[in-house]
Amino acid sequence: MARTPTRRPRGHSPFLATLHTPLARWGFTVLAVLALTTGQTVPFLVTAAIATYAWRTRRR
Repeated sequence: MARTPTRRPRGHSPFLATLHTPLARWGFTVLAVLALTTGQTVPFLVTAAIATYAWRTRRR
């Protein structure tokens, strides 16, 4: 008899799960500050948005 595959909970994303780690929070924050100090507008906006999302969401 074949085993049925296990199902992940609805809404589970491996990428979003990594944003809950302290390394991701601080890493994206440092990258945003670094991009701001070097005058890179688009990378700053992208990393700042990801860092903000990482800091605002908590593990359930």
